[in-house]
Amino acid sequence: MQRKLLCPLSAVLGLCLMMAGSQWAAAVNVMNYGADGNDYFQFTTPPMALDKASGFTTLIAFAMHVNADGTLLLGGVVCNNGVYVGPTNWNPLITTLKTPPTTVNRYEVCIGGWTDASFDNIKSLVASQGTGPGSILYRNFQALKNAVPGIDAINDDEEQTYDLNSATKFANMLGSLGFKFTLVPYTAQSFWVNLRNSLTNCDCIYLQCYSGGAGNDPVQWNTAFGNGVVVIPGQESNGSTPAIFHNWYLQTGVQGGFYYPDVVFNSTYWSAAIIEANGTAPATPAGVVLTPGGGQLTLAWNVVPGAISYNVKRSTSSGGEVTIANVSANNGWPTSNQYINTGLAAGTTYYYKVSAVNTNGESADSAEVNARPQASTGFNFGFEMPSLGNGNYQYNPSGASWTFGGTAGLIANGSGFSNPNALEGIQAAFIQYHGVIAQTISGLIPGQAYTLTYFAAQRPGNSQTWNVQIDNTVIQTNSPGGTSYATYTATFTATAASHVLSFVGTDLGGYGDSVFIDGVRVTIQSSALQPVLNSGFESPSIGLGNYQYYPSGGAWAFNHLSGLVANSSGFGNASAPEGIQAAFVQGNGTISQTISGLAPGQVYTLTYSAAQRPGNSETWNVQIDNAVIQTNSPGGTSYASYAATFTATAAAHVLSFVGTDLAGNGDSVFLDNVQLTAINLMAPTFGVPNVLGGSLILTGYGGTPHSGYTWLVTTNLSAPVIWTTNGSGTLNDTGAFSNAVPIKLFQPNTFFRFRMP
Repeated sequence: MQRKLLCPLSAVLGLCLMMAGSQWAAAVNVMNYGADGNDYFQFTTPPMALDKASGFTTLIAFAMHVNADGTLLLGGVVCNNGVYVGPTNWNPLITTLKTPPTTVNRYEVCIGGWTDASFDNIKSLVASQGTGPGSILYRNFQALKNAVPGIDAINDDEEQTYDLNSATKFANMLGSLGFKFTLVPYTAQSFWVNLRNSLTNCDCIYLQCYSGGAGNDPVQWNTAFGNGVVVIPGQESNGSTPAIFHNWYLQTGVQGGFYYPDVVFNSTYWSAAIIEANGTAPATPAGVVLTPGGGQLTLAWNVVPGAISYNVKRSTSSGGEVTIANVSANNGWPTSNQYINTGLAAGTTYYYKVSAVNTNGESADSAEVNARPQASTGFNFGFEMPSLGNGNYQYNPSGASWTFGGTAGLIANGSGFSNPNALEGIQAAFIQYHGVIAQTISGLIPGQAYTLTYFAAQRPGNSQTWNVQIDNTVIQTNSPGGTSYATYTATFTATAASHVLSFVGTDLGGYGDSVFIDGVRVTIQSSALQPVLNSGFESPSIGLGNYQYYPSGGAWAFNHLSGLVANSSGFGNASAPEGIQAAFVQGNGTISQTISGLAPGQVYTLTYSAAQRPGNSETWNVQIDNAVIQTNSPGGTSYASYAATFTATAAAHVLSFVGTDLAGNGDSVFLDNVQLTAINLMAPTFGVPNVLGGSLILTGYGGTPHSGYTWLVTTNLSAPVIWTTNGSGTLNDTGAFSNAVPIKLFQPNTFFRFRMP
């Protein structure tokens, strides 16, 4: 079988079977090759956090090339003329990779690969210079070891030279420099057996059992190498199955394996599929934590190597937990290690345990954790205290309380400036001068939009200006115009589980210039279906009434062969909640409408009903500003539901339903019930920033696909912090991003903030 050409800029993720003396250590695995975007040289994809939680114990970067002059290449020149010139962050990245908590304890660099001439060059260099301290091979690899001591082993993927003399001298030279040496054969068995027998620093052999090595039998190769050596077989990930690893385990006792990856590894399933093959159930989950939210609790736990899934168990009494959900390890990480339990009652204590599962059985339950969800309507932060007012209403679930900075404080109930309309008690707070009232609000859901509501009033005869801030970013500026308490609202999107909410004075004067605050609440914004204007195509003259109630105030436009269908036509929608009238498209007809009130960067789901005239086949599409977001050919004469998504890039867009190959009057599509839903945005998880090629590389993954984002930047974190826009973009199909920010000479310390609408 023709082997694949392996990309020299990719890398591999894996687990390695280690040998101590003549005894193999506990079951571990190795992934030997990287491809299709896996990078374990600069650790861009998958992100470092997933690498550390992957369940693998060894990463092997693929592949380093040795030039004819001995120069070492990996993503560019690494060592030249005895000097290390590679990335300065390589070893710190490896150190981070191995720093607990992590499953990775070994890092290798592979040399060679299909069609690679590295070992031809090594053969020539050994013949001309040898491998002594004066040779270029010795000096370059010594420079590599000194600069990147985190490299534990050099992996030999020799696939065309097979020169025993030079390979032996090269491997033993590496041993003298402190490198282990591992083999990855797929053919030429006698060469590999003789090479291994000539070495003292070879502790792992990985057998390719795919492509050119598809017919390899691990049992036969294990026998060929003799006692004391265990051959670890590997599969190509796109055709691998846990059953193959299990059969190898039954035949050889090998408790491990590796992959040639054909995909970017984004879950812990890949390592688990190998580990479970040794016939043991997974360990008990650890690190279980609960995070309260509005009407929900988020449960998270550490990765359990070998777990194919996890059972989540819950009860309202301690010790009575029963399984309520099974979470697959094949979910994109980190959702494979968390569960959001929604629809819970505020004030009720819920108890949870988690167990890990694979085909060999289920682990014991984790330690029990418990928490109470917050009210689904949000958080109620009053200013009452036990010594004043009607009782203590500082019941923020985060456990924090209000802090008063500068000239700010509490107003007693009898002061004349308290709030008699307050729900929780009439005591309020005041701000004078540049005073600050602040509190940390926790239990937020990153990516979720929230509405902040509160009462505010002023002292008679004064004019005050003040603002509301989230983490020192102003979200609203106010100057209340009355002495009676009025309701104010502001919105923000959480980017973390906790934020600092502040009410800050700006131009307030002395004692006689005061603003009073009370009844502060934070609620989750509703993402219920929002009708597009005249979503059911009803009009005052036809149907059940005027349903043009979308705030944009626009109307549907009907171009070419398109228009309204009367209720009595036989093609209306009898199941429509607002009236049975519909619209039709024929030929290249277009139905369009400007929809406004959108949030730029917000992802929306468009839902609608569609049907066709009996006996016809129509094709048509949905467009946003003339860009097609969906093409359809409805298959039935009854109305069915359809959905498409798009990301708003402005406050208003033109929505169109456009005929493509529709014919005349007998070829029609009927549309009804057009509605929009704002999808709750999930912020991405951020990777470890690194510097490459004169740029700061910022990466993230796991956010809401196609949602917009903005980078804010500042060089000063002292109050007042002023953030300016540095750039913007859109998350890709998987909710990931990668941005390169150029680094300027003598650039001051720079701080970044990631914002999603």
